[in-house]
Amino acid sequence: MIEKLTIKNFAIINDMTVEFHKGFNIITGETGAGKSLIINAIDLLFGSKVNRQMVRVAGKPISIEAAFKSNGENVVLSMEYAKGKTQRFLDGKKMAKSSLLELCSSLMQFQKQHDSNNLLNPNKHIDFLDNYCMDPGMLFNIKNSYYNYISSEKLYLDMLDNASHYNDKLSLYRYQFEELNLINLSEDEEVLVNQKYKKYNHSKKIRDILNNYNMEN
Repeated sequence: MIEKLTIKNFAIINDMTVEFHKGFNIITGETGAGKSLIINAIDLLFGSKVNRQMVRVAGKPISIEAAFKSNGENVVLSMEYAKGKTQRFLDGKKMAKSSLLELCSSLMQFQKQHDSNNLLNPNKHIDFLDNYCMDPGMLFNIKNSYYNYISSEKLYLDMLDNASHYNDKLSLYRYQFEELNLINLSEDEEVLVNQKYKKYNHSKKIRDILNNYNMEN
């Protein structure tokens, strides 16, 4: 549990120390008194990004320190923000943000006003179930299997759609082939038809070119 919190040069707070006691602690005050800043300060200790506008006095660092009791041991987390840079410390030893969070994330848990609403949201229920599982490896394998299934299903549906498209084209070609067989053109007639087709096709191209020319001029 958190036992003491010291905040310096943060927003409207110049230098303040808050002591917490075992059990239920309540912070009260008028609007704008700085109640939320206490929570924001703790949030900064656990990795939240600092807004430079929260520096109370320019040229002085924001300083936040919290003392915790964890498993019978004293733990002190602190951070300083100055000149756009944040430094974090565990028991006075400088640490990277990722390492500090890995070691100390269990010290604090934030519950917001409407968090309980998630219990009524069906879209969140799967997350509760996954967290209850407590086996990240198994969850990773299940998610991979699910994504592979979705990908395979899409591929299968695409193949069915392509097969239907090809069947339609095949039916059309068969119909055209049967129609041509019914005409029963001789070799000379077929040559003549091809010549006329090429002639009409060229005529169409010439007509399109002339139409485009007339539109442009």
